[in-house]
Parts: sequence; C-alpha cells; structure tokens
Amino acid sequence: MMEIFHKLHLFFGGCKGDLYGIYRYYGYKMTIPYKVWRVRHKSKIKVLFVVSEISMWKTERLYKRMLEHDRFEPVLLPVSDCVSHESIEVEKYFISKGYAYEILSEGETIRNRISPDIIFYQQAYSGVIESKYFEGANRKSLFCHVNYCFRNTIVKSTVDLPLLNIAWKVFSENEVCSKELAPLMRNKGKNLVNTGLPFMDDYCQEKQFYSDRWKPQECIKKRIIYAPHHSILDVDKLAWGTIVEYGDFILLMAKKYSHQTQWVFKPHPFLKPKLIEVWGNERTKKYYDEWKSLSNTQLEDGNYIDLFKHSDAMLHDCGSFMIEYMYTLNPVMYLYASRPQKKITLSLLSEESLKMHYSGYSCTDIESFIINVIKGHDPMRKKRIEFYNRWLKPHGDSSINIINSILGI
Repeated sequence: MMEIFHKLHLFFGGCKGDLYGIYRYYGYKMTIPYKVWRVRHKSKIKVLFVVSEISMWKTERLYKRMLEHDRFEPVLLPVSDCVSHESIEVEKYFISKGYAYEILSEGETIRNRISPDIIFYQQAYSGVIESKYFEGANRKSLFCHVNYCFRNTIVKSTVDLPLLNIAWKVFSENEVCSKELAPLMRNKGKNLVNTGLPFMDDYCQEKQFYSDRWKPQECIKKRIIYAPHHSILDVDKLAWGTIVEYGDFILLMAKKYSHQTQWVFKPHPFLKPKLIEVWGNERTKKYYDEWKSLSNTQLEDGNYIDLFKHSDAMLHDCGSFMIEYMYTLNPVMYLYASRPQKKITLSLLSEESLKMHYSGYSCTDIESFIINVIKGHDPMRKKRIEFYNRWLKPHGDSSINIINSILGI
C-alpha cells in the first residue's frame, strides 16, 4: 500500500502529503466533465493566457482568433518568470501591439480578479513562474496546453508532467508527434488532440505580412541568424550549447564578412545568466554589447518569426529551431559541441530535420557555410522542400481547429 501511495505522490507533482495529492488529482479530474458542460453552455468563454516570455508565447495567433470570435473573451496576464523576475518586456510587447492586459495587485489572485474558465500557460513546467500563477493554485479553471515549440526530444521527464496529465486538452502538432508522446504520459495521452499548433500557420504566411526588423544597410547583404542554446553548464540535462566553443569565432566572422553579411544574434532567453557563470559578468556584457553595436549586427531577444521570414540563413544549436526554421526553406547549419553529448532520444521529426541541416563540427565548417550562403550555393534546398511538403504543411487553420475542439464542434 505504501508503495502505491509513493507512486501516486510522484505522479501528482511531488505535492506535500500523499493523501492531499491523491485528493487534489482525482478531485480535479472528477470535476472536468461538469466544467466542460458549464463552459460550453456559456455565451462567453473567458480564456486566460499567462505569458512570461514573448519569444516562447506561441499562442498569440490563437489569442487573436479568439478576439474575433463571438464566443470567447481572451485575457492576457503578463507575469515575471523565475529567471529575469520581471514582466516589463512582456508588457512593452502587449502595449506595442495594442493588446489590453491585466495586472494583479498585491493580494489579488487569478481566481478573484479574472476568474477564467480556461487557462493556457506558455510552458508546462513548474518553477518557470511563481506557483500562485500556476496550475496548483488555479484548479477551478480548465487547463488547455499548446507547446511553445515542436517537441524535439522524447524524454519522459519533459512530457509526463502534472499539468499535461490533468489538462482537459493538450493540442498536438500532428498524429506522428502524438503517437510518440502518448506512451510517455501516465494518462497514455488520452487528452492529446491533433489540431496543429498556431505558430505553424504563422510560419506558412508570406513574408510581406511581417515587418522587416533587420537593421538597414548600405547595400543588400545576406542575412544570417546566430541562435545559441542555453545548455552550456555541466548540470544541464542537455549538452547542446556551443557558444563557449564557437561564439567568439562567429562574432569574428560577422566582422570579417561585414561587407557581404548582416547578422541577428538571437540567444535563448536563459543563456545570459548561465554565460555569466562561465565567462563572468564583464566578458558576457562585452559580448552582448558587441552584437548590439556593430553596424551589421543586432541583438534580438523577443518574437522572432518576422526575423526568420526576412532572413537568408541560420546557425544554431537549439532544439526548437531544428524544425521551426525549416519553414523558411533557407540553408541552416546545426552546431555540434566537441564535449561528450548526453544521450537524448530525438523525436522522429527532429531526426529527419537534422538530416536537412548542414553540420558544424568546427570553425572551418562554419566559415565554409557562411561563404556558401554568400555565394548562394545550397545543394540541400530540394531536400528541405521535400521535408516541408511531407512533414510540416498544415491541414487547415490550427487556431480554428483548437477553437472548434474547445467548443465541441
């Protein structure tokens, strides 16, 4: 009996007290059918989007679709994350877009201020935002989830999460992805719905629908994005980050080929504090400042689809960009660290997309890739087009698919 309680305790997210965890889980699950019935019979369904990082907020298109829909009242709540501890950049973005949003005063809660019927979180991980905003404190609402990227790893610890197991609906990229995820979840993926993800539709839009945020140049240059991942510490579960190995060289390349190229430095939001641990504050600041200040480079840390749309190539070591950048059909190089890699099982789509990348194992590989971009030499383009047509082309509007699923249409 004690062993059963222990397993249940782990399943319920490690809450204090096994009996309370069991009650909390089953008590919530038993109320879902009633909540769904009540929500679907309301004239207006209030949907809350909790946002702590704009570059990871991938339900903006869904939010806008709901604004246009007569059955929905979407609400935005900017909150500070547990890394930067501020929500100012999120608020600035909402203001720039003309989006109305809520701010909780001290002592106010999501329930007593907003009282949402449904909540979307941008990430399913506990510890990313304060617990008062997260699922444990807001179980009078239904939870739905859209992942912030294509799931690139098949790792139980990143899929079998309390929020994903108790959510009413977890909207998935496609049937291929759902079949990989379901066996890893303790509910066996019973709440997975193959709708596509809203950002998939964004990527399929023509680039004229997106503003050009690249810094003006004196002549036409090839536009290259450098996007380093944050996993550079020994304690990181992944060991993908290569900025310590290649970061200085890539900045040198931006200077060397300044007459032919311009660059966007697009670091992962969690990279800077980790880089300070390795390089120190002064060197890290100098590195970031150089990317900001050179005439042919710029630092971007917010929304990036428009940057992708108006780019010509990318160098990266990020999991989420393995697939996302494939939508541009542009040449892309994946950077490999020379240090031993931790064994990670990639998703089928990620494995296939990596085959469409040029491989960067050295500084020589990187410079050769840059020269080829400048020359317009791209022998893998045909294969990337075939990959897009087979794996990435969406079926219908993903946001409308999600809305219809919520409404039971």
